[in-house]
Amino acid sequence: MFSHQLHNDEQLLAVYRKHEITLVPKVLQIFILIFIPWFFGLKYDFIFSTTGHAQIFIGWTLLVAMFALHAFVIWSVNVYIVTSKRLLHIVHTGLFKKTVVETPLDRILNVSFRTTGISSTLFHYGDVLVEVVGLDHSLILKAIPNPSKVKDYIWKVHLEYGAKSSTKTAYTQPEFAKVFIKPKRSI
Repeated sequence: MFSHQLHNDEQLLAVYRKHEITLVPKVLQIFILIFIPWFFGLKYDFIFSTTGHAQIFIGWTLLVAMFALHAFVIWSVNVYIVTSKRLLHIVHTGLFKKTVVETPLDRILNVSFRTTGISSTLFHYGDVLVEVVGLDHSLILKAIPNPSKVKDYIWKVHLEYGAKSSTKTAYTQPEFAKVFIKPKRSI
C-alpha cells in the first residue's frame, strides 16, 4: 500500500497508526447522531407519518454514515512509516489535503514516549517523541499502540540503519562558518 513512497534502495520496516481506541469518541458521536433522531421519530410515530419524513430520516442516516466513513478513512490513511532510510509521518486533514513530514534516520537525536491519563495506561497507547536535528520541536507519533516498544524499535532502527548512512563528518562545522568564528586566545 505504501510502496509508491519508497525509494529504490529502501525497505519498508514498519507502519503505525493511531490506536483504535481513539475512534471511540467518533463512534459515540455517530451513534448519538443516528440513535436520537430515529428513537424519537419512531417513538412519536413521526418517521412514517408522511413519505417526506421518511426520506429526511433516511437522508440524515446516509449523511451520518458518510461522516462515519470519512472519519474511518482519515484514521486509516494517517500513518507513521519506518523505512530503512527514513521516518515518514503522513497526515491527511481532509480527503484531498495531505502533509508528509520525513526525516532521515541519521538525523534522529533522541526517542522517548509519554502516556497521559488512565485510558492510555489501560489500553497501552501513548505518544512517541522523536527529536530530530534541525527541527525546533519533536516529531510526535500520537496515540500509538505500545509506545515503549515503538520507541525501542525506532531507536534500534536508527542505530542499525542510520549509522550506515551517516559519516563522521556529517555534523561538523561548515567551511564558511570557520572563517567567521575565530578561536579565542588565552592570555
